[in-house]
Order: sequence, then structure tokens, then C-alpha cells
Amino acid sequence: MYSCILMDPPWQERGGGKIKRGADRHYPLVKTKAMPLLIAGSGVFDPAPDCHLWMWATNNFLPDALWLMDALGFRYLTNAVWCKDRMGLGQYLRGQHELLLLGVQGSGPAVRTAARNLPSVIRAPRGKHSAKPEEAYQLIEARTFGPRLEMFSRTARQGWTCWGNEVDVGAAGVAQPGRKRAEAEEGGVGRIECSPSEEGISTHTTLLQQYEWGGRRDYSNDFD
Repeated sequence: MYSCILMDPPWQERGGGKIKRGADRHYPLVKTKAMPLLIAGSGVFDPAPDCHLWMWATNNFLPDALWLMDALGFRYLTNAVWCKDRMGLGQYLRGQHELLLLGVQGSGPAVRTAARNLPSVIRAPRGKHSAKPEEAYQLIEARTFGPRLEMFSRTARQGWTCWGNEVDVGAAGVAQPGRKRAEAEEGGVGRIECSPSEEGISTHTTLLQQYEWGGRRDYSNDFD
């Protein structure tokens, strides 16, 4: 079981028309309502009774991130903001920051370190597309006890179990995504590696009891 889980979901960020300046230019995307089954069926999602969930959220998909956090059984607490050194895309405001949400399951203080005065602002330059700064990992490690899991990871990190279709599966601590593929919803979106596990899905059947805006609804039939 993991006391600390970090995920950077492949939100359906598209843009730029034919020139494709959105996230779909770089990696496969997944519809928000398909995320819980993908995560539950990964074979690695195993939160401890007391657990911190850190989740990256883009501005466009902030409501989706809060929905997904709730669907996974976590309650939202607060967030940190990554302030970047240069602007990105945006139709109303050109984005220069990204949100890192923090949610808890069970007792948050039970897996919270004794560190004090940890800031909510991360100041670090942008790297390659979607790469997250070292300072963000340092903040998480300073705040939350392990064991630690990163989902939708792109690089291996010492002291973490990493799961994702871009990670070097030969690296130490990397959980191999598996041989099966779950096709992202909507034609043309692409594919993302995952390993649907019957045990994993049955263990987390509550994840299929989703919430629709304004009321409860069972989305389980949408994942057939």
C-alpha cells in the first residue's frame, strides 16, 4: 500500500487546430470519466487507509480533477501552484502556472511529516512538454511519508514506484504497464498502456460509483 500517490492524468487538452499545439501532439489522451477504471485497473493503485493524493491539474480541467479526486475516494484539501518562467497557451489568459492538488483519504496528519513552513508556491522553469520540476517532487517528499507511487509517470525516480507508458520499464522501481492496451475514448485520440487487473478492479469497485455534477450516478456501464 502507498501512503503517497502522485498522478499527472492525461487530460484531454487539445488546441492549435491542424497544427496541434495541445497535449494530443505529445501523448495519448483519456476522457475524464474513463480515468477511474484505468487507474483502478492499473494493478498498482493501492492507497493505504491513510493516504495523500497529489494530482496535477491544468486550468481547463480543474473541475475534472476535483471530480476525479472525489471519485477515487479522496477529499480535496489544498493546492500548490507551479509558477513558470514563461507563458504558454491560452485564449483569455496565457497560462504561466499549473496547479498541484492535494487530497486525503483517512487521516491526513497520519502520513504528514513534521516539516513546517512548506510553501504553496513552486518557482521553477518550464522543461519539455508536461515534464514536472524537481522542486515539486522535493515538496511532496518533504510533506508526505512513503511508500510513494507515481502514476502516468514519464521518468523513474529513486524511492518511488513509477507507472506509465513512457517510463523505462527496465529501471529499478518501475511498475511495467503491461501488454494490454486500453484505447482512449473517442476515435483518433490514440492509445495508452495499461494492465486491467480483475483483482484491482474488484478491489476498487467503489471507484465505479461516480458522481455527476449535481447528483450521484453510476457510470459503470460507460466503461463496457
